[in-house]
Amino acid sequence: MSRLQESEVIPSERRKAFIQQVFWNIREILVVNTRLRDALSKRQKSYAVVDRIGDIFLEHVPHFGPFVAYGAHQLYGKYEFEREKGQNPTFAAFVEVRFFALGCVSLLISPCRLRSVCQSHVNLSSMPSSPNRQLVSPGTRSCLKPYSNIHRMTVLTKR
Repeated sequence: MSRLQESEVIPSERRKAFIQQVFWNIREILVVNTRLRDALSKRQKSYAVVDRIGDIFLEHVPHFGPFVAYGAHQLYGKYEFEREKGQNPTFAAFVEVRFFALGCVSLLISPCRLRSVCQSHVNLSSMPSSPNRQLVSPGTRSCLKPYSNIHRMTVLTKR
């Protein structure tokens, strides 16, 4: 987001409105997500094997309003994103280089827009891979696979 704010990729007269529409309430989401991440990390550091986290989610889910607001606004953000990409070749090139050249080819643009939010997800690559030490069932692991791709993307985009 800061690269868009500080560069001339989007003309200054449209830049603030674009960032506001596309990244909507990202700061509120980061606050909620950081609190959840910290609680999960604290639990994980306290026990070698964590068998329950439902209590943590029960504590944090009532504060998920910003995620709901973002979801409700996502179509507007996507519209602005696609419109800018269609009318602004500089922005289209920026998107191409920033996301696709960094290994995001298999990801949709929406997860890429959520990069900042996803940075605070737990690193799923640190989960045990040995079959006799799995903490997550294979079905659950396959559902979480897109998040490990997002984590990989966030690592690449920090370079």
